[in-house]
Amino acid sequence: MIRRPPRSTQGVSSAASDVYKRQTFEFEEGNDMGALKDFCDSLCEQVLADSRSTKHEDSWVKVTQVLPSKVTVACNFYCPSSGRIQREFTEDIILMARSRGEECGLIFHEPRRRAQM
Repeated sequence: MIRRPPRSTQGVSSAASDVYKRQTFEFEEGNDMGALKDFCDSLCEQVLADSRSTKHEDSWVKVTQVLPSKVTVACNFYCPSSGRIQREFTEDIILMARSRGEECGLIFHEPRRRAQM
């Protein structure tokens, strides 16, 4: 007979202590696809190097949608469940993406500016 701990005993689980964070970024459709790939690779590398990032094997950045007017890039990361850490990490990912996008020469999709053209 296999003895198991009582149900009230909580085991350590990374799923219980990590929070899934998804962020999307939109770029103008005329951007170079090679530059978009470089953006995805470099943003993923930068975020995974951050000490707040967990579950690296389940984290990614990739192009998820290509439409006539924009290209959508989504990223999926995990971080500790602390509310403060989540907010700070989310804000930092947005700032990292903005910086990486500019370094790659990408133009972010801005619908209001497009409407004025």
